[in-house]
Amino acid sequence: MKLLSGRSDRDCLRFSRGSGARHSPGGADGRSDGLGQLKLGRTEPAQNRAETLLAPRKHRHRVHDDRSGTSPVRSVRLRWLGDSALACLRHVEAAVRRRHGRNPHSDTPYFRKIAGADLDDAEGAQSDFLALWRNAIASARDSKMPGIVFDQEFYNNYAEYDIGELSRESGKKPAEVVSKFEALGARMADIASQEYPDSVLWFLWTGLTHAGYKTYDGVSYYPSPTYIAIGLLDEIAQKRLRLRVLTGGEGSLGYCHDTLDDFRSAIGKRDSDMKSTLEKYSGILETAGTMTLWSDRRANQVCKTASAPTIEDLEPYLDLLFESYRYNWIWASGDGGYLAFAPGVAPRFDAVIRRSKARSWTTPSTR
Repeated sequence: MKLLSGRSDRDCLRFSRGSGARHSPGGADGRSDGLGQLKLGRTEPAQNRAETLLAPRKHRHRVHDDRSGTSPVRSVRLRWLGDSALACLRHVEAAVRRRHGRNPHSDTPYFRKIAGADLDDAEGAQSDFLALWRNAIASARDSKMPGIVFDQEFYNNYAEYDIGELSRESGKKPAEVVSKFEALGARMADIASQEYPDSVLWFLWTGLTHAGYKTYDGVSYYPSPTYIAIGLLDEIAQKRLRLRVLTGGEGSLGYCHDTLDDFRSAIGKRDSDMKSTLEKYSGILETAGTMTLWSDRRANQVCKTASAPTIEDLEPYLDLLFESYRYNWIWASGDGGYLAFAPGVAPRFDAVIRRSKARSWTTPSTR
């Protein structure tokens, strides 16, 4: 289904189990050495794109199945996210419409038959997705990983972030589209609970800070994928499932900040924007952090207005990130000169990350 559509990138993640800070979801710690994968789409060489997941601060309160010490780093693959899906969304929508609203990799018989995200499963695409979701959860369980990373970016048609666009494509009212997506999220929660009751579901973004993204007939709507997250969270809360959910921050924090003060302000704003949602889903939902890195100004094609010239100058940003969130993921982009698994490139970045991590694991949080 269009929720997770094909793309020709391969991505790598590194997850380092650690943890401990604020907004703890009652035991949603890294219970193993890595994360399971939910990977759809075609691939290209791994050095092209990468993301690094880091959980910096040690738990102040251990749980019964926590292991002592630092777990070995293990790699899992994840699809590339590109630019921030929500922060740049309107620009993306305009560009997509100029290119006929489609991802060229979606021009296949499988995707051409789908209209309106297959909300009624008329083409079986939703069933296909749920089968992949079940397999990913089961794989994480069997591999003794803490859970999976989930990217709900609409690669095939970004215009469908607009609930009105989906309404037009599906012939349903916006409220019906919302209901269908919430029902999908609820099914995802039930499947995850059946396969792996204590798993962690790491959404790289949820859109929960974008309540007024679109308005129709006086009603404000989130971006359409947000209702999947809402349906999943509501199902967990209503049935008191043991699942835990992380919201990754791609659309609220984003990857880029001009100054350290700007980054601190963005974290504070996100705290404020998420306060009521975190209270509503207390013990279930936790905020995770994100940012990107670059080697030097010449390589930095991602955050061109940022004041930090080099990876070494980004170390205070990493300190702030790790001190602020228990779980973090770093977009390691070739557009910043960061090839996370390239021997000639990675060690410089690794050294900075390692120093910052070491401080964050031993220094009490200042927030």
